[in-house]
Amino acid sequence: MKIIVFSDSHGNNNVINQVLSMHADTSDYAIHLGDGAYDFLEMAPLYKNLRFVAVAGNCDKALSTQAPASLVLDIDNVRIFLCHGHKHGVKFGTARLIKNAAAEGADIALFGHTHKAYEKYIPDAKGGRPIRLFNPGAAVTGSFGLIEIKDGSILMSHGVI
Repeated sequence: MKIIVFSDSHGNNNVINQVLSMHADTSDYAIHLGDGAYDFLEMAPLYKNLRFVAVAGNCDKALSTQAPASLVLDIDNVRIFLCHGHKHGVKFGTARLIKNAAAEGADIALFGHTHKAYEKYIPDAKGGRPIRLFNPGAAVTGSFGLIEIKDGSILMSHGVI
């Protein structure tokens, strides 16, 4: 299972279009972590083979019905917590994000808001179970993320266009 991850496009879909044109045929999901979610969701009809999922960021307040503040996806026996991060104080640390993602039983917590690519493995976040934190960086500056899940293994990577 391959997942393309974006955040913080702020209405500039150039990077999203470029990345989707390169990876859509070999991917299963396209995820947007807020601040540009509406423009992203409008692109879904162009990529019928991808499942588009988005959460709302602090600049997407009008989208509460189309993109919730957070959600949980179960993909290939991996539980993924999605949020923008502003409600979890990610500009000041990840403790609240970890706590909330762990409460959801997440294996991965995806977030944006900081405009900085970030990846961290925490081996004992959930009573000895690990959690992985991942921020794709800001699409508005060319950043995106890729996640591959296969046979219980998780590979995360950052890209820049």
